[in-house]
Amino acid sequence: MAAIMNVELGPLPTFDCNEEASSVGPRWKRWKTAFEYFVMGRGIANPGQKKALLLHYAGMDLQDLFATLPAAPPLVPSLPGTDGEEAGVNDEFQVALRMLDTYFAPRVNVPFERHVFRQMRQEYDDTVAQFVFKLKKQALNCDFGNTSEEQIRDRVVDSCKSSHLKRKLLQRGADLTLNVL
Repeated sequence: MAAIMNVELGPLPTFDCNEEASSVGPRWKRWKTAFEYFVMGRGIANPGQKKALLLHYAGMDLQDLFATLPAAPPLVPSLPGTDGEEAGVNDEFQVALRMLDTYFAPRVNVPFERHVFRQMRQEYDDTVAQFVFKLKKQALNCDFGNTSEEQIRDRVVDSCKSSHLKRKLLQRGADLTLNVL
């Protein structure tokens, strides 16, 4: 039998839902992922407790916002005698996440995110791999669809700090992919 350890996790910052409206969608995704890791690390499985902790750690501004949101419809219609929680999609935590996701999702400003992507430059101390990672992270917000890898590849070629590397990459022509970088 595995031993259960009481793991002390560091603080989780509150979510500022009022800061920089053009980036609130991506910031929400990032904060939500951190929160999900937090509850997993604490071993919290109860949906009611997860919802309470979500609203507590997100902060009072998000609590006020949440109170004004319309209820999310169930994803899986309930069968007679059930409430849909067996599938895990209609528990109160998942419903709360869907309500917040619905509110924040349209707030991704794709032109702004693409502008940020196109302004990115390889920093002096970044390796090519680190720069590609940063570009991939930003590209998630850019809605590039199936051209994401090409966009990232082109951004590396356009803005890598080494002119020697840039020449070598451009000589590869059509064979140049992210895997080659």
